[in-house]
Amino acid sequence: MEVPHFTEEDIPELLKYAEDLTIIPSFPSVYNTNNGKIRLGECMLWVIESIRQGTAPSLGCRMVLANAENYEAIYFLTDDEVLDAAACYRRWWEGRKYPKTTWTIDPCYDEPLCGSGYRWW
Repeated sequence: MEVPHFTEEDIPELLKYAEDLTIIPSFPSVYNTNNGKIRLGECMLWVIESIRQGTAPSLGCRMVLANAENYEAIYFLTDDEVLDAAACYRRWWEGRKYPKTTWTIDPCYDEPLCGSGYRWW
């Protein structure tokens, strides 16, 4: 089973599930090891990031703390941190509605997790 081919037009619908902390048994990705709990919302953010980058952003639909020394489960995000990351993606998407201008250029304009303390696994 594979993830359907989503496009940028699907992002608003995917964002509707970004705060869903429901634990799912698996997620269709060749990269997922499916160890530990997989949250639906975190996987939807992974799909959004895949759309944004044009390729899978990580080895699975898990985020870790940006300063993580490795990819052990202790560095995976908590439920509250996933909700915070979802808010980052929502702000990023809302901000894309406005044109970039020379006086409002933001280095984080197209980087949803910029400054959040989170990154993809």
